[in-house]
Amino acid sequence: MFARRELRNKFNFVLIYSKRARKVILMEEIMAKADELGRLIRNTEIYKNFQRLSGLLRADPDAANFFDEYLRLSGSIKERQDRGDTIESYEMEHLKNMRDLISANELILRYTEARQDYLDLLVEIRNQISDSDFV
Repeated sequence: MFARRELRNKFNFVLIYSKRARKVILMEEIMAKADELGRLIRNTEIYKNFQRLSGLLRADPDAANFFDEYLRLSGSIKERQDRGDTIESYEMEHLKNMRDLISANELILRYTEARQDYLDLLVEIRNQISDSDFV
């Protein structure tokens, strides 16, 4: 583990000092790099496709409401399972029926694929940042 400390100067800039790196980094520089990363992400086809399909899903209130209902139900069942609660067979059947209807909806399928691609991109970026030896 390396020693690291943060200091604030009279201009309220945060300075991060790492003995290992022997470097002082201004918070402004970090935020500038974060802005640049955000711009790069927004310029990817993965992000653009996700945004486009998000808009299409929002424009179809029936599909959006149905998908939201499915997410709520599946999340509720997952939470209850994690707590060790008993899930009734009719609840699982209802969830399965909803899943079947979602599988038949092309827009929701395309949206979930685009969302997963976008989340995978963000995870890959996070992993790259975490694995970097930058401090």
